[in-house]
Amino acid sequence: MFSREQILITNQFVSTLKAWEKAVVRNYGTHDTGYHQLLLFSRDWFEAKDRQLKARLAREAAWRAEWEGKKGQVYTVFQKIDKNKSGTITVEELDAVLGELVGFFGFGAADAAAEEDSAMRSADADRWVQEERANGALSASALFARLDADSSGSVTWEEFWKVINEWMEEGFNRVDDLRRQREEREAEAARLAAEAEAAAAAEAERLRLEAEAEAAAAEEAAAAEAARVAAEARRAENAKRAAAAAEAA
Repeated sequence: MFSREQILITNQFVSTLKAWEKAVVRNYGTHDTGYHQLLLFSRDWFEAKDRQLKARLAREAAWRAEWEGKKGQVYTVFQKIDKNKSGTITVEELDAVLGELVGFFGFGAADAAAEEDSAMRSADADRWVQEERANGALSASALFARLDADSSGSVTWEEFWKVINEWMEEGFNRVDDLRRQREEREAEAARLAAEAEAAAAAEAERLRLEAEAEAAAAEEAAAAEAARVAAEARRAENAKRAAAAAEAA
């Protein structure tokens, strides 16, 4: 039973609130920031999260649109794998053209121009494929085992498309995770660089003020010494005059 003051929060929003809490602690620690300042920070943080979510949805839509537009081309690839034109493919046929299959999706040659023209071509997508290769998921035997859902020893076009489509669906999530991790690393590096720059500027300012203080102290000491010497000279002159006057008397 919930009272009027209680609000049901789903797991999705619990993770978001935890991330917000970490951001507050990271930026302000345990210092008293003031109610207004905390509200402003929270507003900016949630607005940034909203922009990130919308950007992710846009990337996902672009990825899906680009991938769905390739179905006819994927069927052509399937026919190319099916050397004997039986309407199904075997693990031997898949192994013979596996490199071309991965290359068909455009991975492995990401550049700035490609990223502008394609939602699927990026350094992050290349990293995903490298991970898949490293863990053996793109070997002929592993891929065929996934394709051959009924363990018949051959794969129909429907099986092929279903599994490749699922793989690409999973791929977007992993590629976006890699993108997020890369952007977080870049943001952290930028933050550390800014902190180092600020620290260097603060140190330079401290040294400048210290040098100015030392120069002012030296100038003041020199002025005091000059005044002392002048005073001693005056006293000596006065003493000399007094002695001369006494002698004359």
